[in-house]
Amino acid sequence: MKFMLNGALTIGTMDGSNIEIFQEVGHSNAFVFGRTIEEVNYLRKTGQVNEAINLTFFSKDLLLVIRRIKL
Repeated sequence: MKFMLNGALTIGTMDGSNIEIFQEVGHSNAFVFGRTIEEVNYLRKTGQVNEAINLTFFSKDLLLVIRRIKL
């Protein structure tokens, strides 16, 4: 079960109950990261599944956040 607080930014992947939450609150109130189902299927078909460990797996925005945290 998931919940949101007033004014809170929800951060998550586009799966499970997050899909419903993001549809209700809009993408301006949520930060989505990770691959889409289409991208995951492509990686599986081409044998690139282990690429997920690489930081380039994340969205550009999330990668920027991770780099800033590392500083």
